[in-house]
Amino acid sequence: MTDAEGCTDTTNIVTVAPPAEGPTVTAEVNGILTCLITTVPVTVTATGGTSPYSGDIGTFNEGSGTFTYIVTDANGCEVVSNPITIAAAIEGPTASIDTLSGGTVGCGQEQVVLTVSASGGLAPYTNTGTYNVGPGFYSYTVTDANDCPSTVSITIGGDTNPPSASIVASGLNLSCTDSVITLTSQFNAAEYQWLDGNNNVIGTGSSVEVTQGGDYTLIVTATNNCTAQDLETITQDADVPSFDLTASDNLLNCDVTSITITAQNVTPLGGTFTWSNGAVNVSAISVSTADTYEATYVAPNGCEVTQSVVISQDTSSVVVTITPTATELTCDIDQITLTATGADTYEWSTGETGPSIVVTTPATYSVTGTTLNGCEDVDQEIITIDTIRPTPAINASELTLTCDVPSITLTASGGVAYDWGSGPSANAELVVNAVGYYTVEVFGDNGCSDTLGVAINQQADTPNVIVIPSSNPLTCENDTIILTASGAVTYSWNGGTSIGATLVVTEPGIYTVEGVDANGCPGIGSFAVGQSNDAPFIEIINLSQNDILTCDSTSVQVQAQGADSYVWSGGLGVNAFALITQEGTYQVTGTNAINGCTSTEEITIGSDGNLPVVSINNLTGTFELGCDTTQIDVEVVTNVVNGEFVWTNGLPSSANQSLTSADTYTVTVTDPLTGYRLKW
Repeated sequence: MTDAEGCTDTTNIVTVAPPAEGPTVTAEVNGILTCLITTVPVTVTATGGTSPYSGDIGTFNEGSGTFTYIVTDANGCEVVSNPITIAAAIEGPTASIDTLSGGTVGCGQEQVVLTVSASGGLAPYTNTGTYNVGPGFYSYTVTDANDCPSTVSITIGGDTNPPSASIVASGLNLSCTDSVITLTSQFNAAEYQWLDGNNNVIGTGSSVEVTQGGDYTLIVTATNNCTAQDLETITQDADVPSFDLTASDNLLNCDVTSITITAQNVTPLGGTFTWSNGAVNVSAISVSTADTYEATYVAPNGCEVTQSVVISQDTSSVVVTITPTATELTCDIDQITLTATGADTYEWSTGETGPSIVVTTPATYSVTGTTLNGCEDVDQEIITIDTIRPTPAINASELTLTCDVPSITLTASGGVAYDWGSGPSANAELVVNAVGYYTVEVFGDNGCSDTLGVAINQQADTPNVIVIPSSNPLTCENDTIILTASGAVTYSWNGGTSIGATLVVTEPGIYTVEGVDANGCPGIGSFAVGQSNDAPFIEIINLSQNDILTCDSTSVQVQAQGADSYVWSGGLGVNAFALITQEGTYQVTGTNAINGCTSTEEITIGSDGNLPVVSINNLTGTFELGCDTTQIDVEVVTNVVNGEFVWTNGLPSSANQSLTSADTYTVTVTDPLTGYRLKW
């Protein structure tokens, strides 16, 4: 080889041949192992590779097992044959003899039938079958398809001696503590037959277990077919007790927090109880958790019986919600429907039940909802009212019930609809036949209402029970009414919920009292309590039509309307009219004379900033003189310089005063520069 520079070199080339393949080894089994053939030939041959071969080449006699063979060719390549497995020899047959008619020639039997059979080995078999033979020794050889033999023999004897029969009992009386008695044959026999008192076969072994009292017979048969028998009588005292297991309830819930489980009708008495919750020697238990409770009763004879009862539980919670059709009673809305949801049953604060109630008076209504599991929840709704009432009147045909006047017609007037307690209607009349105080609610054409009542007396054999209210109706000032019953000796209100001549009520409605005189004669009285809590609608009219104080306009005249009496803030007085001379926000509180209900309205008066200002500052912090406070110190606060102070009540001219008597005090401040006077 020469490079670019002319330099040369020489190399040798070697050719490498691929490796030679080894031989293929084959092992072949010729034959199978039997009870007569203990080895079989295995032929091992080789092909391929390079002969001659050495190693395990040829024929080998092998027993059962797994074998491999190693062959090496002329190149030294060593190959192991695939493993071959020679199965173990099939076992020879097993011969047996069955004596179908007994193995001994004896009572009533001159021959026996022998059945020779075989199993195992390789079928078919020779010398099997049945043979009728007399007494003697017999031998039979059976061979299978591989000629493997099996020999069996038997000796047939001859005997006519009867066997012995005797019953040995483990006990003679059955009970619950000894519920099984074993009857055993005292002597061995070829066959056993046990019969009950009805000759029914109950066993064929050397022993039998019995659980019922009665006569039991053992018949034994010897190998010679001779028989004998014995009789045993078994008594029994195993009456099973009984009882009933009852529970006061089967479901624990919010109402039922414990349940009593009681064992009743126990027969026979005198035994003991054991409960699954660990209680013993008691016939009743109280449980508060869900479970299956068992009671086991053991009678005096040791017999026992178990009863069980399943107690479940449901305490899922409930959320009750009230949905009103409105929240305020007005002249257009004279009733509101409250509907409760979330539970199964409902009880309202009015005493009504059901998911919905209709209310016609303002109040806070609450409902208690209860689910089927007894769990409860409470919701409430506040109903207000805004109405102007009509003027009701009642005309009575009579005021006293007598035997000649069993009923009185009450006719209401002053409205367009009337409610005597059963709902509003156009019927103004109510026919009454019982003493009491009857109240009618009169509705105007605007839907608003007012109430009026009339007392109906009675002159009869029964006591004349009259209910007189301390006042009526319920108002903002008068939120409690005392009903006083008279005319009898003892009194019971509203079906016995309250006892006594008086009843304090805070809710409108019809209240009934039963009075009993000294002779035990009953009489009924009632009173319908109404309600009036309408607040006045207050309006402030600015008579000066000016809400800014200036040096030219130093006061504003205002007037309150809509109520019966008024109280102004800022010392403006208690009249409907007030004169405002200082800037600020002033409130007036108006009160309805008929029910004492109040409302408040306010007005704001401004200033251009040039007016003098005056106010009285209470230095003591109280407006009430007493044993501990004998004087109240005040001072006049003003922006008037060197002003003149003139007090009412004869007080000296000074900004500071010590007041020692109860009165209304007024100070007038005069500005020396302008002559302007400001009163407080």
